[in-house]
Amino acid sequence: MAKLEVTVSARKCQAHGACLKMAPAVFALSAENKASVIDPGAAPEEVVLAAARSCPYRAITVVDAATGQQVYPRVRT
Repeated sequence: MAKLEVTVSARKCQAHGACLKMAPAVFALSAENKASVIDPGAAPEEVVLAAARSCPYRAITVVDAATGQQVYPRVRT
């Protein structure tokens, strides 16, 4: 898989912290106590995807930068 683009929806994030526990080099808490992305390349892609899947609020979106295809959450067609 190519490089990943990772974003966190501040509206959806409830500061559960699962993503920070799984990938502390990728995510951090912002001043508003919401998860934010600090370095999406700081962990293996599998770890980044597992961290995104661990969010109970589905606040994390992962996109394949090369294709623009959303990897997580899956887009239903």
